[in-house]
Amino acid sequence: MKKSILYRFVQTYGRYTLMSIVILTLSLLFLPYIYFFPKRIFKAWELLAKAVLFVLGVRVKIYGQIPNDGQAYVVVANHTSFIDTFLIPLYFQGAPGTVFLHQLFMKIPILNIWMKLLKVIPINPKNNNGVLSGIKKAVSFLRKDKISLVIFPEGTRTTTGIMRDFKPGALSIAVMAQADIIPLGFIGSYNFKPKNRWWLEPGEVAVYTGEIIRTKGKNKEELSFLAKQAVETLLAGK
Repeated sequence: MKKSILYRFVQTYGRYTLMSIVILTLSLLFLPYIYFFPKRIFKAWELLAKAVLFVLGVRVKIYGQIPNDGQAYVVVANHTSFIDTFLIPLYFQGAPGTVFLHQLFMKIPILNIWMKLLKVIPINPKNNNGVLSGIKKAVSFLRKDKISLVIFPEGTRTTTGIMRDFKPGALSIAVMAQADIIPLGFIGSYNFKPKNRWWLEPGEVAVYTGEIIRTKGKNKEELSFLAKQAVETLLAGK
């Protein structure tokens, strides 16, 4: 049945309103707790993400989990929707992890507090100095702090549903840190809300995990090819 513009407007902005209320309410509850128990930040962010996805009408299925072996990984995923950011903590399930995000995310009230606590690395793709600084910080997180890092090597969200080419420079982080790579495939998030559509289409979103790609002995071009191939396989085979 074709949905009217009024229906889509009410559903979409009603859910956005609920999302804002949930983020504000849970932030008021969780942030004081995190102040006294900072190590619980990742679990608290997972719970908030679950609540946000619930009110947005997203039913999530996670296939696989980041290994609990004390190692930090570079997690590589396709990028199709703003909800990808909320899917990541469900995959990590409370394990330490952060992400490269556009600096505009750091300007969103309340969420910017979470981003800072989670040590999110803000970047401006148009500023090479900022990108290089972000890469150095990411390598430090991986090597010294054992915090895994999620990157979207496409650089931005697809507007067609087809995955863009991976930028080899993104995989230089794995080479510099000698961190192995885990491919993720997000299926369904594009249908929910692509970059170039204003309304939401609630439904199921799945996160599929690929086999670990070993970094040792490989350069950024090889890793970029292997990572893209692995994500494409996940998207095509599920």
